[in-house]
Amino acid sequence: MNISTASQQPTPTRWRPEFLYGPSGGQSPSQHGPAVSLKTVSQSVELLRQEMLNVLQEGLRTDLVARPHLLKLERQLSFLQAGQLESLKTLLNNSRLRVEQIFILKAFAANEPWSHLVQYAQEMRGLAEDQIIRRSTMRDARDLVQQWQDSCGPTLLQVAAGEADPRYAWELNKTWDLSAIDPLGNNQALAEQQKRWLEQYGGRAVQRGATGGTGIAISQMLNEQLTPVTGARYQISEVKNKSAALNDVAAALANGHDVPLRVSWDPPGAASDSGHFVLAMAVRQGYGGREFHIHDPWTGKSVWVTEREIHQDRMSPFFDKYARLSHIYQPQPL
Repeated sequence: MNISTASQQPTPTRWRPEFLYGPSGGQSPSQHGPAVSLKTVSQSVELLRQEMLNVLQEGLRTDLVARPHLLKLERQLSFLQAGQLESLKTLLNNSRLRVEQIFILKAFAANEPWSHLVQYAQEMRGLAEDQIIRRSTMRDARDLVQQWQDSCGPTLLQVAAGEADPRYAWELNKTWDLSAIDPLGNNQALAEQQKRWLEQYGGRAVQRGATGGTGIAISQMLNEQLTPVTGARYQISEVKNKSAALNDVAAALANGHDVPLRVSWDPPGAASDSGHFVLAMAVRQGYGGREFHIHDPWTGKSVWVTEREIHQDRMSPFFDKYARLSHIYQPQPL
């Protein structure tokens, strides 16, 4: 999204920090500044936990974290003893930038193993803030694309997990180009994960454009694979009233949860009901009503779609045909 002046931009309910880096990937002024030094001794466990929560809370200002991440971190920290808190404090104090500390704590809240946290912290060290943010999120205008004909569900899972867990996004972004279709080459690792999840839940992976593939329903996959990362279960709901469904989506987004959506290519009551999965990642108030920031796994695009278009069974930024919102997968915080 390129808007020339801030005064022209609609005010979002939950926004994305696109101002932190331009489409060329050039550096921009720091928004978070240098790392803070955690000074509380480990014997004062409650004070040290609060210091860590205060660090993560800084990420709320620029939407690098949301309220659910704070709640998960608070829960995770409550299980740590004094020595474990001291180790986490040392890892945080070795950071050069505050954004590094924010992402370390967000990854910790997402249940990342300690060895992964240490490696992630080491790899971030010395990089510019905009590079760290780009590689720790899934927010580029062209981002992750499905590598197989019917792997939209697993691809959606990868994007949602990358937004909840920055260390996982970091690993995905180590590939050559997330928006490239290259399942047997540079994107083989992420393609293999898409294929594994697709086939684990009853689908069959074939090359894009080929026949003989099979898609999957995603409820079980979301609740088994994504719930441990996001701390929410996903309840499928058929869309019978678009206004009510979009109100539910907007409420979940405002509370910090991305929302999986199913789009159908067929009208209600048709003999067939073929579909596709996309991910709602943000909502804002536009000039003519609400707009939803949606990632489409088939094209790899993340764009704003107006509520009016959704009511008209269109999502023209992605699809040049009938596209009806048929189901939402409402996050239910645990």
